[in-house]
Parts: sequence; structure tokens; C-alpha cells
Amino acid sequence: MKKMPKKVVILIVEGKTDKNALERIFRKICEPDNLIVKVFHGDITTHEWTNPSQIVNAVNAAVQNCISVNHLKNKDIAEIIHLVDTDGTFIPDSSVISDENLKYTDEVIETPEPGKIKQRNLQKFSNIKRLLGKQTIKNHPYTIYYMSVNLDHVLYDLRNLTAIEKENNAFAFADKYYNAQEDAINFLCESSFSMKGDYFDSWNFIQKNGNSLHRYSNIHICIQNKMQLQKDISASGDYLF
Repeated sequence: MKKMPKKVVILIVEGKTDKNALERIFRKICEPDNLIVKVFHGDITTHEWTNPSQIVNAVNAAVQNCISVNHLKNKDIAEIIHLVDTDGTFIPDSSVISDENLKYTDEVIETPEPGKIKQRNLQKFSNIKRLLGKQTIKNHPYTIYYMSVNLDHVLYDLRNLTAIEKENNAFAFADKYYNAQEDAINFLCESSFSMKGDYFDSWNFIQKNGNSLHRYSNIHICIQNKMQLQKDISASGDYLF
């Protein structure tokens, strides 16, 4: 058997509740590599200092911060997995309507600041398009996946939650699958929200016909690829130390 060096997978998520809900599941699917979850505390694709000319460097800066904090080297990184919410990003401006409260529905985004949401959507759309064109970032394999409208919508079929509700649901989800990670994997891969087709088909779909307001995810593609890699390593007789 051939010994292989153990590597690190960096998972970039938008918030602490994403980490709380998904970390254990991703540790399972990323075996035999180690997993580090990088919480960005916000959507890197909509920060005021990111645009298509800067977004790749912004993601790399998050990765380099993770490497530094965890006392790693660039050669230790196996890959970068980036998980974003769609937030209705790909809908036409006509589907952003004025209302006194921010609310996502199957058809529209209601908001007291329509202009701000339209600008956010344009920025996020442009940045995601740029990231979809990248297979590596600073020589690290990179892939971006989505949850629509967001993680709460996909995992719990709920939208428009408060911060407390998001936190409580994340812990409840993690507790439910604490000793049942295979069930969690099946849930993410076999549910009606799991997009059919390949990776680029899934991204083409979510950009059309208001789909980015509906309950879809392509995270199962990541999971299935990682599980297949595990099988291939096992079948080859390679092992890690």
C-alpha cells in the first residue's frame, strides 16, 4: 500500500449557523482528509469591497487567513469548497418590490429598499459568475455550491427567520443527525430540492425563471463526488497516516 499525506479541506460558509448545521456532516464526507470550516460572517460576494475584479483575491484572502490561523502551509490544502446562498440573486428587477419589511417569497423579494436589493443582486450575480469560471484559486482546487434561497430554506423548508430562529434550527438539525450522518447525507442527496444533472446544469438552472427564490441546492454534487473519492481510495489500497 502507498502512503499518502493527509490534507485539509477548507469549507467557506456565510455564517456561524451554517457551520453549526453542517460541520459534522462535512467532516464525514471529507474523510480521510481533515476539514476546517471557515466562517466568513457574511456573504463574501456582496461585501462593498468585492466586485468581479476583486472577488477571487477576496476568497484567497479568506483562505490565507484560515491557513495562517491554523498554522498550515499552502501545500497542506486539498481543496476549497465554497457554499453560498442564492438570496434570489438571479431574479429580474421587476421581482423586487417595495414593502415595509424584507421578505422572500416564491415569486418576489419584498423590501423597504428595492434599489439596494437590486444593486446587491447585480453585485452577487457578477461575483458568482466570476467564481464559476475558476477551477483553482492560488493553485488550490476550488468549487462553489449554492443553497436557495438560503441554508434555512433548504435544510428546514423555512425562510425569513430571525437570528435566534436560525441558531436554534441549526443546533436542532445538528443534534438530529449527530449519530446519523448517513441519514443526513441521504437527506441532502435524495430530497426534492437536490438538483438533477451535472454541476454546470445545476448552476444554469438556478439562474433561470425565478428559480433562485425556490428551494434548490446542488450541494449533493459535492457530497457525491467526495463519497466517490473515498471509494476510489479504498479500492486502490492507498491509505493515509
